[in-house]
Amino acid sequence: MCAQWENLSEEFAENEDVHIAHVDCTSQRDVCSKHGVRGYPTLQLFSGGDASTGKKYAGGRDESALKSFVQSHAK
Repeated sequence: MCAQWENLSEEFAENEDVHIAHVDCTSQRDVCSKHGVRGYPTLQLFSGGDASTGKKYAGGRDESALKSFVQSHAK
């Protein structure tokens, strides 16, 4: 999963509206608890600068599916 994440991050680096990041729930438990993360990996999309709610991702975990998901929500 890390390779796909890194590739996506590089691909969208020029897009100021897209920020791809990961959270380590072993060290950032409060963040994971706040967003209802119970299984790993959990992927969520936060849009419009609103970090209070995230849209859980339920699609494929390959790079192509992840890219399509990001593109469908990016400006």
